[in-house]
Amino acid sequence: MHINNIQLNNSPVTVGWSNLIDQGLEFDLNDQLKLQVRRMDQSDIETLQTMEQKIFLTPWSADSFSYRLGEKNFNVSLVGTVDEAVVAYSVAYVVNDELHFSNLAVEPKLREFGIGKTLLWLSLKLGAEQKCRVVQLEVRKTNQAAIRLYEKFGFRIVGVRKNYYVEENEDALLMSREINKESPHGMV
Repeated sequence: MHINNIQLNNSPVTVGWSNLIDQGLEFDLNDQLKLQVRRMDQSDIETLQTMEQKIFLTPWSADSFSYRLGEKNFNVSLVGTVDEAVVAYSVAYVVNDELHFSNLAVEPKLREFGIGKTLLWLSLKLGAEQKCRVVQLEVRKTNQAAIRLYEKFGFRIVGVRKNYYVEENEDALLMSREINKESPHGMV
């Protein structure tokens, strides 16, 4: 991942990815696009549901997004904004020494700018900071763009969950990787 510049939205801040995210981060992804990343909060839910309905056949409910949202040691969900508009989000949970990556979405018109990579990278950093040893996720076996992204980050297919996406009658690939191992996109 190439990130030209990272700036804190507020100062001062204590070192640590969790504290940086709490303050808000800004990434210059290219000369034209500045991405702000912060923790997801309850005020984002309505916007996230609208995005879900545009992107996914079976969108998440408000309760799915809200699940233990304020518990920083469990829920490490993030939103990405451009010009104060939410354009992306990731949902991940810390369970013992595992980070379970549950959802990642980027507005279709902004998918080629590295926003998904940035949210995935930050989620892995947060998982490592919480002492997670492994990260797992499920992905539609037909979602080749997502599979390629995850493989770039060192994820490997470790299983298949038959009919995981029940309404679409589609299998999911279970992908996994260790955290704190070198990957092409930096140490995570």
